Amino acid sequence: MLAEPDVDLLERFGSDTVMIRGIAGSFGLKRSDWKPFPLTGGATCLVPGTFNPVKDSDGSWLVRRNGVDLARMPAGGYYFDMLTKHPGAEHPDLATWECWTYTDEYFEALACEAEVLYRETDKALVM
Repeated sequence: MLAEPDVDLLERFGSDTVMIRGIAGSFGLKRSDWKPFPLTGGATCLVPGTFNPVKDSDGSWLVRRNGVDLARMPAGGYYFDMLTKHPGAEHPDLATWECWTYTDEYFEALACEAEVLYRETDKALVM
């Protein structure tokens, strides 16, 4: 998962871009119902409410979906490492695979967010 800084933090560091985030982030989780998650060193960050990694016996955190381990953060680590063989690539069974389709909700959320960012910032919008 990557940090998604708010506009005020971008302003503080002089960024000239802002990201259009859409309705889902890392691991396909909806950006809602934020809750605290412990970081190494005692700090906390906010993660989506459906982000529920499990602690492994060695102290690492695992992100699982449908019984498959997607990512691991080692004990004392600072981020999750993807566990896919080729990150970003799927290796589906083509006989049963169905192409991902974007919903109207997805495009409406992007358009709404882009419009707000366009009106309220002087930043270049990045997807």
